[in-house]
Amino acid sequence: MRYLANLATQLPWSFYLQFFAWLALLLALFLIVRKKKISGRSVIYAVIGVLVLRLFLFGNPFSWTVYSYLLNLDDVGLWNRAILYRERFRYMERPENVQYLAVGSSQVEAMFGEYDRMDEGNRLVVFSLPGMKPMSYVLYREHIASYKPKTVILYLSEFGFGRAPKYGQWKMAPAQGLYTWRLYSLVKDGLGDESFGSEFSQMVVGNWFPEYKYKFVFRSLLDKVLGKQEAVNARKLSDIPESEWFDMSLENFKNLTDKYIGFHLRFLEEFIRFCQDEKIDVVIVEGDYHPSGYSEENLELNKVVRQELMTLANDYGHVKFVPRKAAYEVKAEHFRDGTHVKAAAGLEFTRKLLGYMERSGSQGQDQEMVHSLR
Repeated sequence: MRYLANLATQLPWSFYLQFFAWLALLLALFLIVRKKKISGRSVIYAVIGVLVLRLFLFGNPFSWTVYSYLLNLDDVGLWNRAILYRERFRYMERPENVQYLAVGSSQVEAMFGEYDRMDEGNRLVVFSLPGMKPMSYVLYREHIASYKPKTVILYLSEFGFGRAPKYGQWKMAPAQGLYTWRLYSLVKDGLGDESFGSEFSQMVVGNWFPEYKYKFVFRSLLDKVLGKQEAVNARKLSDIPESEWFDMSLENFKNLTDKYIGFHLRFLEEFIRFCQDEKIDVVIVEGDYHPSGYSEENLELNKVVRQELMTLANDYGHVKFVPRKAAYEVKAEHFRDGTHVKAAAGLEFTRKLLGYMERSGSQGQDQEMVHSLR
C-alpha cells in the first residue's frame, strides 16, 4: 500500500485528468441513455460497463503494479514479466534532458543498465525488453521517441541478426493503428513464414480487445491460486544457477545463420528512417558476446553483418557506427554468461563508449574513423 501511495504522488497530472475525463464521459453517456430511454439500452449499458472495467483493469499504473507484485518471473516468464513493468511505467513522466537512449534486448540492460541506475542527470537512459530485435524497435518506435533523446544507441551483432524473428512479440506491442498495414507489408515482403499470419491476426485482435492481449495476467493469477504453476514447473527459472545459465546461453550460438539478415535489416532501416523524421541521431554499437561463441561460421557471419551496418552508416547522415572493441574490449572474464556482461564491466564499457563517442565527433563516430577501421 505504501508503494501505491508513493506511486500516486509520482504520476503526472495529465494521467489523472485523462483517467477521470474518461470516467466522466462514460457516466454522462450512461445518464443520457437512461434519461432518453434509447432503444437497445441494455447493449449500450454493457459496452459502458466493459469500458469502465477496462479502465480499472488495464488503463492505470496501479493495476499493473498489483499484477507485478503478485506475479513473479516463475509465474509469467521473462518476456511477460518485462511487459508488466513496461505497462506500469508507461504512465510515468519521461526523464528530462535525455542525451542517450540505449535501446535493445537484455544485452543492452546488462551493458548500460548500471550506468543508467547511477546517472542522476539522465545523460543515458535504458529502454530494454528481452529478445528485442529491430522488428521491436519499429513496434515500440513511438515509445522510444517519447523519451525525446538526442541520440539512440543500438547494440547489434550477428548474435541477433543470425536468429529468427519472434512474431509472438507482436501481440504484446502497443497498438499500431493504420501503421499496422505497413508492418504487414514489411514482414510479407521479408519472410512471410507460416507463423506470421496467426501472430498478425492476434496483434490486430489484441489492439481492439485488451482482455485478449493481456489474458496471460489472469491466466497466471488463476494458475497461481490453483497451484498449477508449481506442478508444471518442477524447477523454477529463479533457481537455475549462473553456471548452468552460462552453458544454456552458449547453445544460442550454434545455429546462427545468414537467412534472417535481410529481414532484420529491413526493420532496422525502417527504424532509422523513423529516427531521421524525429531528428534523432542513431549510434550503432557493434555488439559482442563470450569468445566461446566465436566459431569460424559465426566470425564469417560477423563480417557480413558488420559490412551491412557500416553501409547503413554511410547511407544515412544521422547514423554512426562504432566497431567492436573500438571503445573498450570486452573480455571473457567480463561475462556472467554467454551474452550478458557483469555490472562492473558494463559500467566501464558505457563510460568508455560515451567518452569515445564524444571525442570522435558530435555524439557519434566520424565517418573517416569508420572507414579506417574496415
